[in-house]
Amino acid sequence: MSELVAARGYDGTTVEEIVTRAGVSRKTFYERHKSREQWFIEICQTAAGGLSDRITRAGEAGGSRSERAARIATTLLGHWLDDPTSAHACFVETLAAGEQARAWRGQLLETLHTTIAQAIGGERAPDIDRLATRAAVGAVLELVGHDAIQVDEQQAVALIQTILVTGEPPR
Repeated sequence: MSELVAARGYDGTTVEEIVTRAGVSRKTFYERHKSREQWFIEICQTAAGGLSDRITRAGEAGGSRSERAARIATTLLGHWLDDPTSAHACFVETLAAGEQARAWRGQLLETLHTTIAQAIGGERAPDIDRLATRAAVGAVLELVGHDAIQVDEQQAVALIQTILVTGEPPR
C-alpha cells in the first residue's frame, strides 16, 4: 500500500482507493483501523520493522569504529534503498499525514539516532556522536526520500561512514 501513498501522496490517497485496492469494505477498513492516518502509520511501522535490531547487530559484529560504521551505513541505507516507496511514505508523506504520523516519524528518527550511537560505540564526546548520527540519518533521508535522486550506494555508504567515524563531513 505504500506504493499507493508514494504515487498519490498521503493527501491524495482516499479511503475509497485503499479499500478498493485491498479488496475490503469500508466497514472492514474501519473495524481494523481507527482512521486513515492510523492505517498509514501501521504501513510505515511495517516498513521500518526490524531496522533498529539490524543496526544493533551490525554494531555488535565487532571490528574497528570504521568497520562498524560501514556496516551500520550499509544496513541503514540498504534497508530504505531496497524499498524506496516505503522510504518516501515514511519520511516524506508522514509530514503531510497529521500530528500522530509526524510524532511517529519523530520517534522513529529518535530511535535510529539512539540505536546508531549505541551501535557505533561511545569513543567520542556524546554531543559529537549525537550530531554525527543525526547528520548520517539526515543524509540517508535525503538520499532515499526523493525519487529524483540517483544514489550510488558505495559512495553514499562511504559518506555516511565518514560522518559516523569522524563526526565531520568528508573533505
